Amino acid sequence: MSRMLTAVCVTLGDRASTARSTAELTISEQAVLRMLADGMLPKEIADQTTRSVNTVRVHIANAIGKLNCRGRAQAIEVARRRGII
Repeated sequence: MSRMLTAVCVTLGDRASTARSTAELTISEQAVLRMLADGMLPKEIADQTTRSVNTVRVHIANAIGKLNCRGRAQAIEVARRRGII
């Protein structure tokens, strides 16, 4: 019984953590991920959004971290699956 309750708590905790991570993505991070998914390079995103390339890279890195991903491709995949982009 104890194992089952622990498993339920872990599962519910993971879901809450996932919901928090998704909610914490800023509008800018979502927009940058969307543009990356469309095939744009960070330099192109920076030019289009009048941000610096470094700012765009920070948005990418933040989104990757918040979505618990290992890279851009995985972040885009997870964001699509969750309906963020």
